[in-house]
Amino acid sequence: MARTTTGTAATSLTAALQPVIRDLVADMRSRLTEDAALLTAWQKQHQDARDADRAGTSFEEWSEEQLQQAAAGWVLTTVFLRFIEDNDLFGPCQVFLTGFDADRRALGRDYEAALYQAHPEYSCRAYLAHCFDQLADVPATKDLVGPHAAIHIIDPSDDAARGIIEFFRAVDTTEDGEQTTRWTFNDPELSTRFLGDLYQDLSEFARKKYALLQTPDFAEEFILDRTLAPALEERPLEGFRVIDPTCGSGQVTFSSARSTDWWTLGRNTLLL
Repeated sequence: MARTTTGTAATSLTAALQPVIRDLVADMRSRLTEDAALLTAWQKQHQDARDADRAGTSFEEWSEEQLQQAAAGWVLTTVFLRFIEDNDLFGPCQVFLTGFDADRRALGRDYEAALYQAHPEYSCRAYLAHCFDQLADVPATKDLVGPHAAIHIIDPSDDAARGIIEFFRAVDTTEDGEQTTRWTFNDPELSTRFLGDLYQDLSEFARKKYALLQTPDFAEEFILDRTLAPALEERPLEGFRVIDPTCGSGQVTFSSARSTDWWTLGRNTLLL
């Protein structure tokens, strides 16, 4: 049976991705240490950060943090891409990687084959980067892959990129012999809360370093019931602004928008 990203299945996805993250970090660490020019550039970047009082740790700890962020960035961007594909947010049946049923899986394979035919020099890493570029063409997602995104910290090897692709293309066979996509993300409610939970739990290093914990649902409701709800009773929605007090993944703001007029409030929302 195909897995979903709701309830206990979300925990299963997190658990399955943790070794993927560890393997990516190890792969990127090897690429860094084996590339003298890249290593020198990182050492200079670290020294510049120390001189500007933007880093106070050793190069080893600083570089490990960069590698963890990069690995999480490549995995989470792929998850987000899959969410968009499965929910037709690129458009009907616009599939670049894979999909939640046999027809969509075929579309992903056909798209990859056509891309390799047009670009024989492409590797698995170049193909995955090309898939990420589709996010850059959409105003709502372009910043996810912009110049400051974690995917630009360091690239994985081709073998590691192939591992990411194969993970999300994995299929299971039912007792009836039917093949189903293992990790599916189609959701009529388009809930993205699982992304915050996933980011929180993917990297123990990041969780300890930044005390990264997503605000629980009951805390969101408690805050909004005592702030947003009474405020909206006193003033009109037009021109209303919200500041996210948690400065995290934006779930408090999303919950705020869902409790009013999503698009009107969304246009007037300030995220800090």
